[in-house]
Amino acid sequence: MHVKKLIITTSMALLLCSASLHSAMAFDDVNNAQGQVIQELQQQGVLSGIDGNHFAPEKDLSYAQAVTMLVNAFDLNLDTIRFIKMPVPTDMYKNAKDDAWYADALVNSYYNDVKLPQDVHPGAAITREEFAGLLMKTLESKGNFPMIKLEPVTIKDNNQLKPELQGAVQRMLHYQIAELNGDGTFHPQSAITRWDAAQWLAHSLKLMEQKGTTNADQTS
Repeated sequence: MHVKKLIITTSMALLLCSASLHSAMAFDDVNNAQGQVIQELQQQGVLSGIDGNHFAPEKDLSYAQAVTMLVNAFDLNLDTIRFIKMPVPTDMYKNAKDDAWYADALVNSYYNDVKLPQDVHPGAAITREEFAGLLMKTLESKGNFPMIKLEPVTIKDNNQLKPELQGAVQRMLHYQIAELNGDGTFHPQSAITRWDAAQWLAHSLKLMEQKGTTNADQTS
C-alpha cells in the first residue's frame, strides 16, 4: 500500500515537474537559457513567436519585427499627439502596407523619433548595427540616460561600422547590453537574429530598471 502511494506521489511530482518545465519553455525551438529570457519578454508583451510553438531564435529579425519589439518594450505610443488625420505607414514608408500587422508599430515608432529609412522594406532583415542604433536611441530617450564620454572598446571590424552608428555600438558595449564575439568582432553588417535581439532588449530593460532603482535611492 505504501509502495503504491509512493509510486503515485512520485508520478505526480514528475508530471508537475514536466508541466513546470514545459511552461518555462515558451516555445519548442528554444533551449533552457533562451526559454527563460524569451518567456519573460513574452509575458511582458514585448515579443511573440512566429507561431504558437516556435520562436525561431536563429532566424533573421525583420525591420517590422524590430520596430514592433521596441514599441512594445518601451511603450512608444501616440497618447500625447493629436492628428487632424490619423497617419498610416505609407505616409512615411513607400514600401509599407497600411493594413499589415506591423502598421501601428511603424506609425508609433516614427512619431516617437524611432525612424527607418524611407525606402525600407518592412519584411527585410535588419542588421546588427541598425538594430543597435534604434535600440540605443530608444533606450537613452526613454530612460533619460546622460551623455557619457567613453574609453573606446577595440572592435576588430570597426571599419565596417557606419560612422554614425559607432557611438551607439560603443555605448551598448559599455552598458553590457551586447558583447563582442570571441575574436573581438561585432559583425555590424550581418543580420541580427531574433535571439540576439531578444537578449539585447532584455539587458536594456534590466538596465532601465536598475537605473530607475538607483535614481529612486538617490532621491529618497
